[in-house]
Amino acid sequence: VIIPNGLEIGEYRPSGSDARVLVVTRMLERKGVQHLLTAMAQSPFEAEVNIVGDGPFLPEIQRQAAELRSPAKLIGWLDNRSPRLRELYESSSIFVFPSEAENFPVVLLEAMAAGLAIITTEGTGCAEVVGDTGLLVPPRNPEAIARAAHRLIHDAELRRSLGAAARRRIEENFTWSAVAKRS
Repeated sequence: VIIPNGLEIGEYRPSGSDARVLVVTRMLERKGVQHLLTAMAQSPFEAEVNIVGDGPFLPEIQRQAAELRSPAKLIGWLDNRSPRLRELYESSSIFVFPSEAENFPVVLLEAMAAGLAIITTEGTGCAEVVGDTGLLVPPRNPEAIARAAHRLIHDAELRRSLGAAARRRIEENFTWSAVAKRS
């Protein structure tokens, strides 16, 4: 029996309706934030983009963002319990997680709990978290990230339906009570 990570979802209040993009991750090269910045430079997004996180790759991300004159806001580290992080989840409508390798990222569960439409990578462990409730792109592929982001930015109904499906998926499969029933 495989028992996945779980999440208490009661604290999240999905409310983001405007196209607002959020990334929350540890700043490591394999997390792929550099590919999102490249995607934004190649095909500018018509949405606010907030990137939360810290780590050893942050100086490179900052350098790339400055070089590309990226409009993305690099917020830095926020505590998981901070009101600011919760506000970012709840006011965003799109979550991007372009990681190259994962097991079962809790950050995707948080995005699902907040009812966000998700763009993440196929073949990385992320797909088993989001199932068919997100848009999957190949790892290290800025063009695919840009296409998926533009699709969600310009299609409010798709954002809403994917976000609602993600919220249902976590409620049915990844709350602590749902996870406990698997054992």
